[in-house]
Amino acid sequence: MGSALGRGLGGRGTGNLLLLLGPAGLLSVCLLRLLPLALPVAVGLETPPGWAVLALAAALLPFNLLSGALFPGLCRLHGAGDPGASGRFYRCEALGWALGGLLFTLVLAGRLRGLQIAAGASSAALLGSAALLWGRRGASRAALALGCLLAVCAALPQTARVADDLWWRSRLPGFERLRTLETPYQRLDLAQADQERSVLSNGVPLFSLGDTQEAFSGARMADFFLSLHPSPRRVLVVGEGEPGLARRLAERGLERLMYALADEGMRDLLRGPDGLPEAGVVGGFSRSRLRAWPEVFDLIVLDVSAPVTAAGNRFFTVEAFEAAKARLAPDGVLAFRLPSSAEYLEGEPRLLLASVKRALDAAFGESAVLCGEQMVFVAGQGPKPPPLATLAARSAADARGAVEFRALYGGLYDAFRSERQLELLSSAGAPANRDARPVAYAMNLRRWLREMGVPGAYDAAQEALSRAARLWAWWPPLLLAAALAALRRRSGPRMRRAALAAGMLVSGFAGLAGELVLVYSYQSVFGDLYRAVGALFAAYMLGLAAGSLASTRFSGAWPLVALRALLAASCGFAWAASGGGSAAGIFAAVFAYAAVLGAEFPIAARVYQAEGGSLGVLYGLDNAGAALACLVGGTLLLPVLGTSAMLGALAAGHVVVLGALCWLL
Repeated sequence: MGSALGRGLGGRGTGNLLLLLGPAGLLSVCLLRLLPLALPVAVGLETPPGWAVLALAAALLPFNLLSGALFPGLCRLHGAGDPGASGRFYRCEALGWALGGLLFTLVLAGRLRGLQIAAGASSAALLGSAALLWGRRGASRAALALGCLLAVCAALPQTARVADDLWWRSRLPGFERLRTLETPYQRLDLAQADQERSVLSNGVPLFSLGDTQEAFSGARMADFFLSLHPSPRRVLVVGEGEPGLARRLAERGLERLMYALADEGMRDLLRGPDGLPEAGVVGGFSRSRLRAWPEVFDLIVLDVSAPVTAAGNRFFTVEAFEAAKARLAPDGVLAFRLPSSAEYLEGEPRLLLASVKRALDAAFGESAVLCGEQMVFVAGQGPKPPPLATLAARSAADARGAVEFRALYGGLYDAFRSERQLELLSSAGAPANRDARPVAYAMNLRRWLREMGVPGAYDAAQEALSRAARLWAWWPPLLLAAALAALRRRSGPRMRRAALAAGMLVSGFAGLAGELVLVYSYQSVFGDLYRAVGALFAAYMLGLAAGSLASTRFSGAWPLVALRALLAASCGFAWAASGGGSAAGIFAAVFAYAAVLGAEFPIAARVYQAEGGSLGVLYGLDNAGAALACLVGGTLLLPVLGTSAMLGALAAGHVVVLGALCWLL
């Protein structure tokens, strides 16, 4: 949104804006690190989405305002009187974004810290500013840019150290950092407090080390999971790196043990005798890799966090459970645990667990649930888990061990509690969690809104969107008819500018929303999104550049009508690619969708300026639509509508704009 607002400053003091762009980028990154310290969030808890959005918008505001103002300013400075200048600068901007995305993901991420990368980008911006200003007879300002560059390089080490220490003392008092590791996925910290070592992911405690006696500790749960199968010999664990479970499994003398890490950096962080075992640990887990493995397993354990994010949701969908089922032996077992409550199960936790249970039943036909402080899900053995005495006999080496096992896990077999909680899960209104409609993680967003004081907001939006989705086949024609009736007749330049502006707002929203669907689909199937996000982003930006280049062959307003029809058709291509499970298909859909969008802007800009409009306003609306899509696409539209209905709604929006353009142009 800051970029959209900044378009109104275009053309005013472009040289000064160039000078400020680099330092503003560095300032935004520092604010990203420091602003969360001012949020009313308890120590160790994840930041609620609402507060996160506010902090992110405030931190990025300086850089976005300046970069937003530069586009129309540079068009005027270097392309005065040239109607094709906006298209050329649009292509250059898209190519720059593509290069930056590839460079960050393939080279920089995981090797340099965020502040170092920001300082490098700031330095590059300052050097570019100096070169441009020198060529425009701005030698004094160019010298100032070089001076700022030297100041940034000199102050960076101390600034990074101070910002990091301040963040750590404010958010995690009492913790002593032992080791820090930046990976392409996250920042990992090994810290110690009161003689207990913990692993933190992006500042949030993930798990503790050394706790092996509690019922739901990693080591104890390894024994419990193994007891679910009569004779497990081949075991696969998909986990986040908690070493207790992996080490205990390694001690049991299994014929085959594979521990699949979501982040390979965890193995480097947890080195030494208390870390993960050396043998059997692999990184880069994905569903496509699971399907390609030639062997089958007696036991598959999901030792991952609850699906409260889009990334974590991919482990608990119908499609994920079906992929796991395909890799199980005929008598194999799939098991995992999720946080619950032994006495109280209501609200969002109930809906989340019910959604996962329905997904498991959809994949396996029926599944069993053991209810306690954590809810244990077991699939592959029917609706009833093995008796507690059977599990104790399998797990314990002697009678004393069997008694201890029954004492630890007897609560999971409380008949009254299990019957009551199973009834609560059965009566919950949550549908099965699927790739195409990720219901489970949306419950976490619903909980945050309730705790922020707006408990009915998510439900109201969900109901409105659900009704619209059920009627989506006929509401676009009605909207179009209403719009045309309001216009009544062909209007002058002002109404045509309004139609073009509305179309650009829709294009910005639809572009980012469509890309979001395709990126989410890629992540659901292939898992290792962080390794490919730069390539997906680059494909999108290259598509914008290619479309912009192709648009130079066309002029006038009517090509916009044809492009709008192509945008509606490309939603169908995106729908086919999102459900096809092919990486090449997803990349092709991203490129094709972006190419049509990229061809539209230069043509619309020429027509809009010919009608007396401002280029900055048009591009600002494009960015405003994209910002809105980023805000509500993944948090509301995707979990409520699902990928198919979301793409259908985007296509319908394009049809409405198409009709308005035909009427006015």
